[in-house]
Amino acid sequence: MIRILHTADWHIGQTLRGYSREQELRSVLRRLEEIVVERDVDAVVVAGDVFDSQNPSGEAQRLFYETVVRLSYRSHAPYACADPVGPVRI
Repeated sequence: MIRILHTADWHIGQTLRGYSREQELRSVLRRLEEIVVERDVDAVVVAGDVFDSQNPSGEAQRLFYETVVRLSYRSHAPYACADPVGPVRI
């Protein structure tokens, strides 16, 4: 059996009333990694809105790529699609 974990709308780089949401997002992404291990996930799908804007900050991009690298060690390479920045950046 192949186990696929489907996620969407990470919105990395989002702020809420001027406050960064980076810490809570880091917490969610750590939990995502734990789920990948606990459930022996074969692939992770990120179906849209990885970043919150079409021009994500360097920090937002770094968080995404670090997460992808860590997930790729724990499962098959993650797959991302339908992001406003387009497939070239991802």
